[in-house]
Amino acid sequence: QKGIKSVKVVLDDSEADVATSFLTYIKANVEARLQKFGELATLSGQIVRNIEQFYTVNNEQHLVPHIPRMLLIIDEFQSLYNSSRATGEITNWLVRMCRTVGIYIIMDRRLRSTSSIVQCLNCRTLAPKK
Repeated sequence: QKGIKSVKVVLDDSEADVATSFLTYIKANVEARLQKFGELATLSGQIVRNIEQFYTVNNEQHLVPHIPRMLLIIDEFQSLYNSSRATGEITNWLVRMCRTVGIYIIMDRRLRSTSSIVQCLNCRTLAPKK
């Protein structure tokens, strides 16, 4: 978390149960956001299918609390699929659903001498080294 003030959680654990628990938490967050979309649609009488529509409708009428965008960074993501079937299934679901509700996922896997995305966050640029 050094140098990044808005980081809320850093999970540095290779245990399958820990990863599954954290991804289940993110899934619950997605479901809560979808519920807020439904609440806003009911209150406003307008269709709310994604985060952009949510912001447009809610900024006009301020009917429900603001939902911040979120960035989820998963380093060594292939291990999620190797650890347990449940973790892989949740990850697949998140990849399909998160962007709609304003949660963006960056997945990285280490290749030969390539530095990880977590290391790059402490740099000035995300450009790969030549």
